[in-house]
Amino acid sequence: MPAFQEGQPRASNDGGSTLAIPAQCDNPEAAWAFIEFMLGREDNALRSFAYSDFLPALETTYDDPIFYRARFFLRW
Repeated sequence: MPAFQEGQPRASNDGGSTLAIPAQCDNPEAAWAFIEFMLGREDNALRSFAYSDFLPALETTYDDPIFYRARFFLRW
């Protein structure tokens, strides 16, 4: 990745956070149910955003008023 100015640090971001279920997982069905519960429901996705500022991948949440309030971390 190029730096903005010579000598500055270089960084990149893949654009999101990731959850995974390892092959060694004892109960992959329960792990998947947890992921669906946390990320696939609007109320939980919005609650997670309110707590962590991690933008939800669930597009149906994007019209929620929480995204139009000032955010300290994101400086909106």
